Amino acid sequence: MRLARVLINTIQCANSVVRLRESVLNRRKKIIKKLQKKDKKANAKLHKSSKPVYVSKAEREKLAEQTESVQRDKEQLDSE
Repeated sequence: MRLARVLINTIQCANSVVRLRESVLNRRKKIIKKLQKKDKKANAKLHKSSKPVYVSKAEREKLAEQTESVQRDKEQLDSE
């Protein structure tokens, strides 16, 4: 009977140690994930995308009109 109680106590102690270790590992894992996320954001800020900035259709039309008017003005100056 006494041996059974000792075994039960050792098993309970072992379970609590395992739970404690898991909680420490989980806490450590969370901290590591948080720091990795922070590093990833900082790295993303350093390496800007080489993708060109989006220009709306209306802006493209305005730019096209401006270039056409500049070309017309140059042609008129050349012809005079």
